[in-house]
Amino acid sequence: MAITSSTADSGGDVERESHLRSGEAVWFEPSINYIYLVIAVAMIAIASYDFVTPLGMASWVFYCIPIVIAFLLWQPAVPPMVAVLATVLSVIGYLLSPPNSDAVFSIQNRSFAAVTYWVLGVAGFLFIRAKLALKRQEWLQAAEVGLAQRIGGDYLYPNSAITCWDFSHHI
Repeated sequence: MAITSSTADSGGDVERESHLRSGEAVWFEPSINYIYLVIAVAMIAIASYDFVTPLGMASWVFYCIPIVIAFLLWQPAVPPMVAVLATVLSVIGYLLSPPNSDAVFSIQNRSFAAVTYWVLGVAGFLFIRAKLALKRQEWLQAAEVGLAQRIGGDYLYPNSAITCWDFSHHI
């Protein structure tokens, strides 16, 4: 796998081109800017729907979607920030929503929703940190392999367990 980067953007285009040239399979990786746009549009759409929906309807549950979409990003702070925004918008939605006869449990339901947003936010934070650690580990491993190949280290003969430095068969 070719590892390249670009200072123009996140390196996705250059990396994708190098994969295409090398013939390796490439999985779809949307641009980071589009993910932020999707999160923003989803939050606006959900808030607009939440503000006009009568109390007692579970419109607040849709705020989980942008929080989970934030898992696709590489900044660990984004899912908790989206969870904070979802919590604030859910409170505003409670205050602005038209009253309904089924609104008895609205405060309790939105409190449970806020806890769910925060659990998702923390899970997203930990998930992205793990993704970053794994990416760093892969980078270090690729660097070690490349370095070992360049310095001509211990060579393992194909289809054999004997290395070029193994003299045990002379004993």
